[in-house]
Order: sequence, then structure tokens, then C-alpha cells
Amino acid sequence: MAHSDLMLAPSSNGRGGSQARWLRPLSAAGLGAVAGALVVAAAGRRKASHTRSPAVMDGTPERRLYSGRDVSQALSVADLRAIAHRRLPRFALEYLEGGADDEATLARNRAALARYYFTHRSFVDVAHRDISTTLFGKKMTMPVAIAPTGLNELFWPHADLRLAEAAGACGIAFAQSTMSNDPMEQVGKVPGLRHWWQLYVFGPQVVQDTLIERARRAGCEALIVTDDAQIFGNRVWSRRNNSGPKDLSWSAKLDAALHPRCWIACSSCTPRISSAGVARTPISHSSRPAPSTTPSAPPTSRTRR
Repeated sequence: MAHSDLMLAPSSNGRGGSQARWLRPLSAAGLGAVAGALVVAAAGRRKASHTRSPAVMDGTPERRLYSGRDVSQALSVADLRAIAHRRLPRFALEYLEGGADDEATLARNRAALARYYFTHRSFVDVAHRDISTTLFGKKMTMPVAIAPTGLNELFWPHADLRLAEAAGACGIAFAQSTMSNDPMEQVGKVPGLRHWWQLYVFGPQVVQDTLIERARRAGCEALIVTDDAQIFGNRVWSRRNNSGPKDLSWSAKLDAALHPRCWIACSSCTPRISSAGVARTPISHSSRPAPSTTPSAPPTSRTRR
């Protein structure tokens, strides 16, 4: 029976108006219950997506991930991912996790990374283990670098500074994105950091020249040139979350309002996240490049993103 039919149904005792007034809150409560059930079901699906394991059959033994507020309690990357899924509003989480169109490239990339493994060697001396290597004439504690990712302020206050500090403490390189939210000059002051800079090759030449000069003056060790991002992917989830180029849809805004801790923490930083959820990038605010005082350019590495 339609909701409007319930509102107009006459009462057998002639008090149809009174009955209709009672039905309105009951119908609203029913709709609220349905909405609550849908939320619980969605949460259950999200939990299931986090806990896939080849050891699980028909849901047992249950694999539980930590998704609380204390990041130090996370024991795995899967735990950290579960925390992010709980903490972040939908538009930020989909930016973090999603790909373009049917996400085939994302699936292939993850499958390719899964094929890397450690080669087992038996009967070797493991008393003095050393995984360090040398790159650009300098020693690295391990052959690992933190790759460039943009708009990290959506996920954590001054996230690029925190990544740089972690890289400096571990003795590895941190590659800062063109779309970073922290000025490269500030990141470059992190003690012990091997600072790399990632450059998108689009826009006016003067902007590219200015960013390269700023990276040189900030002491960046290497320049990473991304040469395959002339056309951005068709991220359909992003188009659904936005009502315009610079504004979120009302449903995305309401969802963001349900995550006040994340929103307040990130918006309290400088630069602040705008009301559209798009972080301002101070690194792109530049003037004409200053005269170079360094004779040679930093080493250049090509990356495919």
C-alpha cells in the first residue's frame, strides 16, 4: 500500500483526520527503521570487504580488524585501512581508494604488486643482515621510497610533513607531489630527509619552471617527471560526489557532517580544506622564478602513474 494511501485512509469511527495524524509519525519511524537497517547492512558489507582471508570458510574463523581511534593499536596495513574507512567521509575515502571507470587499471596494478615476493635462501649467514643500497651516490637504509600522493591533507593534518618525518627517521626518500598541501620549503627542512619532487607536465611553462626552481632552492635531491597525466581518468564516483567543479553534492556534504573529528582536524590546518573538499595547494602559488644559484639540475627520474 502506498504511503499516500495510508495518509488518506478513512477511519471506521469517523475520525480519519486523527488517525492520519497518528500514521504520519508511525510512517516516519518506519522509514527511519528501514534507513537504519540499510546503514547496518552497508556497514556489514564494508566489514566483509576488509576481512577476506583464504583461511576463512563460511565466515569462520572470523577475522577481526582494529578500526578504533588509537592508531598505535593497528597491527597491520589492513587495520590502518579499516581505521580510514571508519574515520573518513565518503568523498575523501573514494578519492583515496577509487580508480577510473571500471577500475581495471587499479585492479591490474594491485595484482602486479601482489606478484612481488621475497626470495627464500637457505644456509646463508644471517648474523649481520643488511638491506641498504646506494642511490645517487648516497646510502639508503633500504631500497624503498615513499611515492608521491596528492591532497593528503584530506586524510590527516599536515600529512606530507608527517610522511617526510617518517622517511627521514627511516633513512629513505620521500617524493612530494605537485598536489601536496604543504610547501616544499617547509618539507625540505625535515632533518635527515632525502627530498624528491614530483612534477606534472601540463599547464603554462612558467609554472613548471617556477616549481623546478623552487625545488632546486629547497634542496630537493631528485626530480620525478610524470609524463602520462595529460588527460585525467574518468572518475565517475567523483562526479557523483560533486554538484559542480568546486562543490560537493548535498549528500556528500551530509555524509561529511557525520565525520566531525576528521573534518575539524583537517580543516584546522593551514592550508585549510575548502568547503568543496578540495585542498588549496600553496606549492602552486608561485611568482616568477628567481635566478638560479645552483649550476646543475637535480637528477631526473621518469615515473608512470
